[in-house]
Amino acid sequence: MHFLEQKSSGAPQFVGKFQSVTIYEGDSLTLYCKATGDKLRLNWSKDGTPIKTGGSYKVEEKGSGETTLQILNAKMSDGGWYQCDATNQSGTSSMKGRVVVQSRQKLDSAERDQIPLRKIDRRVARYGAKIEEDGGEVRAASKQPPKFLDTVKNLNLIEGQTALLDCKYSPADDPNLKIAWLLNGKAVLASSRLSTVADAGYAALEINPVTVFDKGEYTIVAVNTLGEARQSATVDVTGQIFLCYK
Repeated sequence: MHFLEQKSSGAPQFVGKFQSVTIYEGDSLTLYCKATGDKLRLNWSKDGTPIKTGGSYKVEEKGSGETTLQILNAKMSDGGWYQCDATNQSGTSSMKGRVVVQSRQKLDSAERDQIPLRKIDRRVARYGAKIEEDGGEVRAASKQPPKFLDTVKNLNLIEGQTALLDCKYSPADDPNLKIAWLLNGKAVLASSRLSTVADAGYAALEINPVTVFDKGEYTIVAVNTLGEARQSATVDVTGQIFLCYK
């Protein structure tokens, strides 16, 4: 991911560029920002919310026009868009980049369970499916092996768009049926950009926003006590230029 600068006369100008960064839970990361101009004020924000030193964050002024933001012992919730604003009497310039925090959890073949990410409940509604709350009706195991009722479609996307891989499966009422997603044969790991749902006969994997590192072959696996079903689709992602606005 690249960032281009649009320059306006008198406004602060940045030295260097941000790029998207992927780290793992527990890692630390330092973001560096340097700008030129008179009487600069530098500020950091995440997803539009100002950042001050405290908790996972440490903001330091490194000299005239230089600042760093440290993300300490990163958590999944630290993933998002980070922005540095440089302001003086002539205007404000901004530059931002995305930080993705991935789980260190590794799933083996014996753990064919749904990856615990936030659910995309709105996707279930489009099929008219009902989601049962915890403590609901206890359902008996199915007498049928799993199968898919439609096909996961290949996707051709531009970086920054949303990837949605979804399909319907049966038996929808089997409490022992588990869904897992693989990327190029390896378990998809939780991250701040990924979310899944598997309920009432509908399964989906959403990646938002998608990056060029997400392209590959995605496989959905459905398993119950009587068998296994799987199908695959290809996601292709083309890189896109993002603007650093001033």
